[in-house]
Amino acid sequence: MSQARPRTGGSAKIPAPRFTIVTSSFNHGHFIEATLQSVRDQAREDVEHIVIDGGSTDDTVDILREFDSSLAYWVSAPDSGQPGAWNEGVRRSRGDILGFLNSDDLYVPGGLDEMARLADGAPDAGWLIGGTGYFGDGPALVYPGVVPVRATDILYFNAYAPQPGHFWRRSFVNRVGAFDEALHYTFDFDYLIRCVLAGHVAAATPHVVAKFRFHAASKSVAGRALQLAESAVVEAKYWPEVERREGRGARLARARWHGYLDLHDARERLEAGDRYGAWRIVRETARRYPIMVATRAFAGTVQRLLGLRRS
Repeated sequence: MSQARPRTGGSAKIPAPRFTIVTSSFNHGHFIEATLQSVRDQAREDVEHIVIDGGSTDDTVDILREFDSSLAYWVSAPDSGQPGAWNEGVRRSRGDILGFLNSDDLYVPGGLDEMARLADGAPDAGWLIGGTGYFGDGPALVYPGVVPVRATDILYFNAYAPQPGHFWRRSFVNRVGAFDEALHYTFDFDYLIRCVLAGHVAAATPHVVAKFRFHAASKSVAGRALQLAESAVVEAKYWPEVERREGRGARLARARWHGYLDLHDARERLEAGDRYGAWRIVRETARRYPIMVATRAFAGTVQRLLGLRRS
C-alpha cells in the first residue's frame, strides 16, 4: 500500500536565524496549538521554527496551516519516529542555536530571550541549559538549569535538567552527531551522555525557560516500563567508559541509582499485597548495594513493611 503524499508548508522568511526550534509531533492536535503559539509569542525575529509531523490523522495539519506564516518549514508524512524527526529538523535548520520543543511542551514568555543572554555571556559554551517547570497531570516541579560535570550526572540523574530546557550551538551538534534513531524513549538521554563524553563547555541559567507537560498519553508516562528497559540498554553501552573515567564515584552513583529503583519495586510489591516479595527485594538491595542501608528511602521502605508507616 502506498504512503500518503507528504503535506508541506511554511512561509516564514527568517534571513539570518539565531535560533532554530525543531518540533516533532504525532496526533497532538489538542496540544500543538499552544506549543506553536508559545514559540510565536517569543516575539523574536531571529527564530526559525520547523515542525516535523509523523503523518497525524487528527487536526494537526489544519493547525499547522493556520500557523503557516510563523513556520519556516513544516511537513506531515509517515516517518521513522521522534529521533528521526529531530535529525530531519537539524538537517533543515539554519540557526546557530538549536532547541527541541515537543508538541505537548511550551516555552515560557521571554524564554528565548533568557537563552540569548546566556549564550552572549558564555560565548565558548556549546551546550546551553535553561530551567524547566512541569505542568499538567502531575506535580508542579521546577528544575533550574544546571551544568552536568560528569557522565554520571546524566546517567544517574545527579544533575537533572529536563530536555525542553536544553539548547546546543550548531558547532557542538556537528561534533556530537545525530540522535540515535534505534532508540524510541531515551534518544535524548543518550545524546546528553554523549555530550558529556565528547568533552563539553556548558552554561546554565536557573531561570525557567520551558514547560514540560505531564499527561497520561505522554511517552514518559504511558511508556515508563519501556523507557526503563531502554535506559538499561543505554547504561550498558556507556558504563565501561564511564567507570573508566570516573572510577569509584561512578560505582557509588550507580549503586545509589539501582538501589533506589529496587526500593521502588519493593514498595510496589507491598502495595500489590506481596509482602514476602517486597522483603526479598529489600534484603537483596542491602546485600548488593550496602550504601543504601543508611538512606531514608531504605528506612522508610522497611518501616512500611513493618506496618510502621503507611504506603
